[in-house]
Amino acid sequence: MKGTLAWLTCIILMSSLNAAAQYQGMSITVYPDGWCKIEEMLNVSDVIMEIPLIGEPSYVTVLDEDGLPLNYTVENLTLIVDAGASTLLNITYDTQSLTFKQGLVWSLNLTENFSSPIEVRFIGAPDIVGISNTPLSIKEGPDYLELVMSAPFYIEYVYTSPSVEGKQKEGLPYLYILSLIIALVVASLWWLNTKRRAKSPIYLDSVDLSILSSLSGGEKSLSGLRRELSIPKTTLWRRARRLEENGLLEVRKTPTGNVLRITKKGRNAVKEEERKKDENSI
Repeated sequence: MKGTLAWLTCIILMSSLNAAAQYQGMSITVYPDGWCKIEEMLNVSDVIMEIPLIGEPSYVTVLDEDGLPLNYTVENLTLIVDAGASTLLNITYDTQSLTFKQGLVWSLNLTENFSSPIEVRFIGAPDIVGISNTPLSIKEGPDYLELVMSAPFYIEYVYTSPSVEGKQKEGLPYLYILSLIIALVVASLWWLNTKRRAKSPIYLDSVDLSILSSLSGGEKSLSGLRRELSIPKTTLWRRARRLEENGLLEVRKTPTGNVLRITKKGRNAVKEEERKKDENSI
């Protein structure tokens, strides 16, 4: 292990010193049995986010900046997330498609290009026997080896202790079960919070009423309603989701974007507010 670390350090010293700083936005944790855990942190730039996946995903979780789960679908290695008014996405998934083994030698191969460095952490601290390009940094712990790489890249590595892979295989199912339990608990809390908000009386301000009044004339696209009312996109989407949770409008997804439609409950709410307004004007 020390020989491997010394060899990699020499490569870095011989390379250009213009290395990029460590990037925390994306990391790959590589386990001795070939499974990889991918963790990404992304800023939200649109209501519907499309994120390319770097491997066939399993055990996917998508959380916002408050740790609440978000709705998503996976289509052709693309993660489509209904980000709503969120500002940050925390994405985690496992994959086996980044690694393969030939004899005793494992290979980690990432073919996609990324503008930012990727943190690669090998659990079990294997010996590196081949690498495509120079690591930007190296960090060693008692049971891991961490490299920061520029993509695309490949890394070949060997576990010198045969027991490492066996122990990891025994422990992984428990990690998956624990992850599923945590995801279920988070989803349950989110569901209870949504139910509680739905039962509580809703206060409609002028922005809410302008949205519902505009929709009284017929359904409209989110973008069209935003142009009509001159409301910022994130504000409009946050209000629309709140009104939807309280049953005052419906949001329908179409190939061209989200379409909003007022419900019977929403029409009654508008009529009630108009009645109160007329009474106050007398």
